Amino acid sequence: MELENLSTATTELLVPTGETQAVSLEFEQIIGDSSGPGKLILPQGIDVQEGTGNIYVSDSQNDRVAAFNQEGNFLFDFGQDQIDESANLEFNNITGQIFVGDVKGNEIDVFEPDGTYVRSFGEFTVGTDRPFEGPAGVAFSPNFEKFYVANYAGDDIYVFDSITGERIDVIGESGNGPGQLSGPAALAISETTGNLYVSEQLNSRVQVLTPSGESLATFGEPRPRAVDPSIPVPDDLQPGQLSGPVDLTLDEFDNVYVSDTLNNRIQVFDSKGDFLTLVDEFPAEPSTYFWSIGAHYEDGKLYTSDFFNNRVVAFDVNQQANTSISEPSLELGMC
Repeated sequence: MELENLSTATTELLVPTGETQAVSLEFEQIIGDSSGPGKLILPQGIDVQEGTGNIYVSDSQNDRVAAFNQEGNFLFDFGQDQIDESANLEFNNITGQIFVGDVKGNEIDVFEPDGTYVRSFGEFTVGTDRPFEGPAGVAFSPNFEKFYVANYAGDDIYVFDSITGERIDVIGESGNGPGQLSGPAALAISETTGNLYVSEQLNSRVQVLTPSGESLATFGEPRPRAVDPSIPVPDDLQPGQLSGPVDLTLDEFDNVYVSDTLNNRIQVFDSKGDFLTLVDEFPAEPSTYFWSIGAHYEDGKLYTSDFFNNRVVAFDVNQQANTSISEPSLELGMC
């Protein structure tokens, strides 16, 4: 894929070239049973196993990972003896192993895809008064040699050797300026550029960083408010505004799908940070999110976790080339 240079005087931002993609989301299915072993309680991260298409969900209050097939049928679960509270998770497509952020256990737990426990590593910031602590978002570099972890309570990102588990770098510091983070909750890494996309829950924005941590861009209009499910969504909420985003994911065009958590919706931005579309209602019961938490794109499908409704909501993603290419967003490269 060719890249376009959207450099400013101080930063360099590479994005995929070609026609701008118009994106629409069509409801497909609900995953998670109303009772029995397939019942989810406060699901968070989601990933899809390469080859099988099986869907793995971090079932946080059951202290486990639950696996479902493509039709949404429960297969098996694992991790109850190791995980204190699972947040996000990610497959290493080289080894096939799955890495799970254990926010209460303050570590990364590694399992074989059948659930066999392999090892744990890492220590993360805990003991704060924030709503979450420890390792939240997780992501591999495109070559799977490095493993990035959003250290939520520490306002930084830890970089590990994915084979040894040795920490080799720390990115970011606390704040709301360029390169600074507040409540980094999730990571997504572009396979074309290697850049990191970070959802900052407490800054209510998405920030784009180079693999070494240089700030390239921010997008999403912050509309922060308390992390409290009793606070209703504002009546005057606008597209592009973000409130406490927890997760995000990229498609093959580097379109960014953001869990706009406190606003109970999923928003989609293009690779330059321009708003494309959103979904906040779908033909299911209930028909709306109650905190959209997890987001994972895989092969034309978007999987999202509906936190307090205890389910995963899946969509077909339709992408159509737009005849006009939008100008670069003024919000990008201004960090």
